[in-house]
Amino acid sequence: MARLSAAQQQVRINFLQQVDDGRLDKPVGEGSALPNLAFEIFPDQVDVFVTWPEAPGKCRETIALYFVGEGASAEKYRTAREHVVKNWHDLNHEDIGIIERMQAGRYSEGFDGGVLSPYWDPVQQHYAKLITASIRQSSLFTF
Repeated sequence: MARLSAAQQQVRINFLQQVDDGRLDKPVGEGSALPNLAFEIFPDQVDVFVTWPEAPGKCRETIALYFVGEGASAEKYRTAREHVVKNWHDLNHEDIGIIERMQAGRYSEGFDGGVLSPYWDPVQQHYAKLITASIRQSSLFTF
């Protein structure tokens, strides 16, 4: 792995200091690889989200936070790391009720299947197209 320049190291240190001060920046990159796998890239960390279906009506989400450079293990950044972990924990707990109500709404007689957003759901749309194409090519199904 290439060594970081002094300027690059200072960017990471400055970002971690912003976290220490409670000033969180937005991700510099984010995306999805599969419908159940997403990631966000920050200057000091990479966050990976995986949703695991466990049963009808039940799933589990895991969040892995990978800190980089000095921020990953230096004692002086312990508070910053703990702050990031607590923020993700709190944010996800705030969202659970909303997500549960949204999923319950999918069982409503008025729900017509919904629409995937071209902006928010391109990975899910592509995945659905791959599944549909695979089913169409199968000799077991005809459309």
